[in-house]
Amino acid sequence: MPRELIDAARADGAGWLRTYAQIVMPVSRPVISAVTIFVFVGVWNNFLWPLLVVTDPEMMTLPVGLNSVQDVFGVPYAQLMASAVLAALPLLAVFLLFQRRIVEGIAGTGLK
Repeated sequence: MPRELIDAARADGAGWLRTYAQIVMPVSRPVISAVTIFVFVGVWNNFLWPLLVVTDPEMMTLPVGLNSVQDVFGVPYAQLMASAVLAALPLLAVFLLFQRRIVEGIAGTGLK
């Protein structure tokens, strides 16, 4: 957040609440959106903690459930790959819906 924007708002007579609501939040919105999407993807792909903690198959995350898919005769690779594609579809949908915000959050400098 450029300090000059906040200083300009203060010079115009804006208080801290108005500066926050009308200057800081609109400029920070792309960054907050990108971080929110990255956190969603990280939680969606969480593997280690649910693997260690969860014992009930109803509570497993998708990566842990995919890891636990085994047959008496080994790993059914076709079913495992099909399940992995289905598990990745919500992430692909989130990326396609919020692609512009992700790019703005990463590439934005904070000045418009």
